[in-house]
This record gives sequence, structure tokens and C-alpha cells, in this order.
Amino acid sequence: MSQTKIKNRIDPTMLTATLSVQTQSGNDDAMIVYIKEQLKFLDVTVQEDGFGNIYVIKGKSKNYPCVIAHTDTVQTIINKMEIYITGDTLFAFNPTKRHQHGIGGDDKVGVYVLLQLLTDIPIMKGVFFREEEVGSKGSYYAITNHKEWFQNCNYVMSADRRGNQDVITVSGNILITSDDYLDTMEEIHTRYGYTDCIGLCADVDTLVTGGIGISCVNYSSGYHEPHSSKETVSISDVNRCYNLMYDVITEYPDKKFSYDAPIPKYKKYSSKYKGKGRESYSNLINFTGPYLPIKPRQGKFHPPLYFKNANNDFDNFIEIDVMKYNKKIYSYRGIRAIVFTGDAKCKTCTTEIADNYFFLPYEGRVFCTKCNNYIKEDETAGYLQFLEIEDKGTAFVYSLYANGWLLKKHAVWNSNLNTWVPDEMPF
Repeated sequence: MSQTKIKNRIDPTMLTATLSVQTQSGNDDAMIVYIKEQLKFLDVTVQEDGFGNIYVIKGKSKNYPCVIAHTDTVQTIINKMEIYITGDTLFAFNPTKRHQHGIGGDDKVGVYVLLQLLTDIPIMKGVFFREEEVGSKGSYYAITNHKEWFQNCNYVMSADRRGNQDVITVSGNILITSDDYLDTMEEIHTRYGYTDCIGLCADVDTLVTGGIGISCVNYSSGYHEPHSSKETVSISDVNRCYNLMYDVITEYPDKKFSYDAPIPKYKKYSSKYKGKGRESYSNLINFTGPYLPIKPRQGKFHPPLYFKNANNDFDNFIEIDVMKYNKKIYSYRGIRAIVFTGDAKCKTCTTEIADNYFFLPYEGRVFCTKCNNYIKEDETAGYLQFLEIEDKGTAFVYSLYANGWLLKKHAVWNSNLNTWVPDEMPF
């Protein structure tokens, strides 16, 4: 959609001010103070729970639209951070070391969007969650201890997704959104050029897993290359996201989208895993097997991104979990493109994929050099059979089943699941 056809509803000055607040997991006090100061200017009711999450109610109604954001980022806090604008792009700079610094749009853009909506919308609810980047701890605390607060919410929206066109309807392997919501909002999504796809993990799937009972959705909000020093924010993309969410609320302020999501056993909370965050879930996969509730309207494949310090075993692979039979799951922290092997052919140009197909690990997409384009994302899974990378003489393959990389010597290709699986895993 042409940006010239989209109303300019955002405040770039306030956006820049929000992005200027430095915050990271475990050290978000400055952002909490900033949010509270902004809320003082609004006619809202503000509450805070024992974890430090901030709950906001504006207006009086029997039911409310609800928007959420998280206060932490993965970016480190530096002595001084400067924000610059070039054309449509906002970026951060470290003047001490004289290089670009990640601006933290994930999720400071979401914080801005929620504050702007609270300014412009007369009746709504909002929550600012803490500690999303280290296991969605804030949203877990909220849905575990204050589920009743969400009972009169019609739906939950979040602006916590990179890019400018994604409607995350599957998050954390959970179908978080009802068909009723998607069908109702289809015209608005099309209006702004948004399409359904799959995300990794976010506060929305934590709420759904905790039994919130309504449709949740996560929208691309205009930050690009998140979790990196090159992270930037597009003003026009933020405006597009804001317009979409503004239209959803103003056009459907009272319609409730009730939804009881099918939750696999390994995703359900238990006292054993209480408070340990999202990375504990895969420990339970061995009890239930994979769960990928993907419908035809969803097809994008995005492998998980983990940002930890590497161990000494490999240069680019980090052990992130252990399944039954001591089968380890790894995350790839490298950034270089990975070449494909094998004798399969591209479905578009019929060229051999060997040496012509490249997997871009950060984007989670496959590029064909002969087509000079990305392949269709709903076809990615089948090609993963031919994706392999070596690290210190050890071969790794990607498994949709394990939601991570496996040692090839301990993996087999399962044609029924269309993915690599551990060689000793019950199904």
C-alpha cells in the first residue's frame, strides 16, 4: 500500500523520545519511569502488580479492546546513545565507540504505539509487561495471578514484530487467533498490506497458553534487523502499524472475539516449570511430539533466534536444550548465508538447488540465485532436507520438530513430518 494513502496519525517527536530511553532485560527502570510520566498526562487508571507490570484502563465500558507491549529490549545500555534520522529511518549511535548501536525498536516501538493509542482512543485497556525478552516473565506473572483483569477484554493486540506486513497468528507453536478475528479483520489487514504468518515467541502466546480465552495477535511495527547493532526503525512503517491498530479498535470497539486455543501438553503450565520461561517448554516435547497448527493461510517459516554467549564446543552453535535420550538442540548464532546441497530442483526455475539455494539464517528465508528472489515460504520446509552446515567438523541439520538444530549423526529425515527428527524420539 502506498504510504501517501495512509493518514499520518503518529507523533514522530514522541516516537523518538520513546526510542531514546535506554532499557534492557533486568534494567528497565528508566522505561518504567518514562511510561508512568507519560501516563500522568492522560485521563487513565493505572495499576501495578507485584512483578512491576503496568495496567492501564481508559474510559468506562462493559468491555474493552486491549493492547500490550513490553518494556525491555536485548540491547545493552551504554553511557550515551544518540538518535539520528536519515530520510524515513531512525537509528542509534554510540558516540564513544563511534559506531551504530541497536535502537531497541523491539519493543520500544510497541511502548510508543500503546502510549499513542492511549492518547487517541477514548476507551481501551493496555498493559506494559516486563521481562519479555528473557522468557515472557511479565506476561506469565500477569496471566497466572491476574487473569480476571482480562475477562472484559474483547481481544489483545501487540506491536512486537519486525518488518511492516506480518500478522502473527501462530506464535510459540500456538494458534493464538481465531478464524472469526482473521475473517473480520481481513479487510483492514488488506488495507495496510498485512498478511498472516508465523512468529517465534511473544507475550501474546503466553497469554493464550495461560487461558486468556480471547483472540490475540501480533503485528509488524516497523523495526528492522532487531536484536542486532544494525537495528533501525522506519517512521512510515510505525505509522502504518499504528493506523492498522487504530482502525481495528475504532471499527470494532465492542466485538468480543472469544477463543479457546488448542494447547499441546508440553505448552501447558505446571508447577515444575513455573516461572522458568519459554525455553523450558521444549523439555516437554518428548511427552507429546510436535505441534504445528499451521493452516493454509499461514506459511512463513522463521527459525528461532537465541542470543546467548557461545560455549566452547562450537564456533557458531549454542546448546539451548536437551530432549529425551540426551538429544541436544542447538541454536545457530552465525550470520553468513548457508549454501544448500543435494540434487533437488527449484520448483520455480527448475535449477538444481546445490550451490544456487542459500539459507539466510537471520531472516529464516531461502534465496534462489537463479530466480533472484526468495522462494515461497510455504515450500521452505521440504528443502530443509538439503540444508546442512558444519562447525568444527560436526554437521548440523535444522529440525522443525525440535524447533532448533540437531547433530546430523543423531537425526533422521521423517518424510511424514517433512522435517529432521532425533533418531530416538517417540512419535
